[in-house]
Amino acid sequence: VLSKKSNLRLRSLEISQSVAYYDRLDVTYSLSLVDFNFSIGEKNNFQIKLPYQIAMGPLATAQGLNDVSLSYTRTLFANERQQLSITLGTKIPTGDGNVTKNGLSLPMFYQPSLGTYDLIAGISWVSQNWHFAFGYQQALNENNNQFNWGIWQAAPQADDVRKYPVSRNLMRGLDLMLRVEKSFQFANWSFFTGFLPIYRFTRDVITSPQTGERVDTAGSEGLVVNWLIGFGYRLNTHSTFKLSFARRLYRDRDIQPDGLARIQLLTVGYQFNF
Repeated sequence: VLSKKSNLRLRSLEISQSVAYYDRLDVTYSLSLVDFNFSIGEKNNFQIKLPYQIAMGPLATAQGLNDVSLSYTRTLFANERQQLSITLGTKIPTGDGNVTKNGLSLPMFYQPSLGTYDLIAGISWVSQNWHFAFGYQQALNENNNQFNWGIWQAAPQADDVRKYPVSRNLMRGLDLMLRVEKSFQFANWSFFTGFLPIYRFTRDVITSPQTGERVDTAGSEGLVVNWLIGFGYRLNTHSTFKLSFARRLYRDRDIQPDGLARIQLLTVGYQFNF
């Protein structure tokens, strides 16, 4: 108990390590995460996520604290068989999205921070075997990324930079997400599989390096579908070992200036419940 007066309790602490890959650009990511879950009473839950990212690719190796996630979840209805909840949250930038190498701005694929404050909202329904969640995420400001091809013309990697979309002063579009999972329980073992489609309804907007005007990025809207699978093993009443894998199955977006284009993601984690 952290505070007897407010009944604020630390419910769980999870530490995880992920490795992600984007093959078209030969960029590999290391993602370390500390995830805290608190509760006040039976219906109010708070989550804090502190991630650290290392991106390694042909242009550079860039690392730093990723954007901090904060969320509040309120249980609307719950019984022994199901639970309905709503969530409201935000992402707080830890940088302006403009990490450089030798004074040259790196593409968003290398940036530890997206450089934006984000609004996040969602609703979820969980039963003994199913999990459905609908989410909304919107950037509230443009970042300060200054990447464009022209500034790299004299660099040794000049031929490589044209593989990356221009992302100067990027304003990301609006995302809608639907997560569907089916879970199975076997004594101390658990298993789930599901799908995560994400649809970007509006185009990303950047500042044109040629004219200085704000322009839409054609092809940045559209659907991405991911397949999810995961395992858990309960070591004891407090500890659980987790292993999960995500793989992109379909992409209808021709271009992703935000750099959020991982092909696959493998995660190993340990959760301790209080």
